[in-house]
Amino acid sequence: MAAMTRCGVELALETTSRMHSMAVSLEGGPIRSHELPPGQRHEMGMVRAAADWLATLGLSASALQTLYISQGPGSFTGTRMALATAHMLAMRGGIKLVGVPTALALADAVNPREVNCPRLAVVMNIKHDTGCCQSFEVGDDGCWLPVDGLSVQPIESWLIGLRNSGDGIIAVLATMPLQAELGDGLLPLSDRWATPRADRVLAVGRRLAEGDGAEADLGYPMPIYGRRPEAVTLWEKRQQAGQNR
Repeated sequence: MAAMTRCGVELALETTSRMHSMAVSLEGGPIRSHELPPGQRHEMGMVRAAADWLATLGLSASALQTLYISQGPGSFTGTRMALATAHMLAMRGGIKLVGVPTALALADAVNPREVNCPRLAVVMNIKHDTGCCQSFEVGDDGCWLPVDGLSVQPIESWLIGLRNSGDGIIAVLATMPLQAELGDGLLPLSDRWATPRADRVLAVGRRLAEGDGAEADLGYPMPIYGRRPEAVTLWEKRQQAGQNR
């Protein structure tokens, strides 16, 4: 068996969508990705899967220095699972945690030159005709930069606002098919970009951590829900029903 490399390892976790994935890089080198099978999509399964995958690459889990976590919004359970895993791994010390808003990772997968649009609008976590929305523009470094904060908006009025913005053609990336018509001035993007990926979480997290840190959630990243999780509302209703018996 080949000797394991114990230099600085970067690992990223993406569990906000149905397709859970990991990505790894050694000391700022190329990023490699790995999709998690369904049987490993829970806290301990993810820890074992990460250790096993690193071992197949000749990397030691004990060499993990930085862990990037996709923070959501997205799957309530998946988001909490990744963050719980990250916090558990960080308890052994020596691991830097970096939270990455999932909207940034989604935008980063879209090549601005390929879509040839000055603006990108992302809508995710779509429920009840509303979605978590955020807009981006291309920065001087060729990467998408946020022009507004993440907000929950009715899809119809959000699309009207985009059409009336006067920003030219705007590329629209939706993580689920939209029921509303996009209309003139809006370019729907392929669903091949609609699933957040761990390799983009790592790439964005690396840039955030190496920058001024203003947009990075460092140390103890928390989930970004965007809206009140339905699971929490359901749990509260059940608790209230039990108290009223």
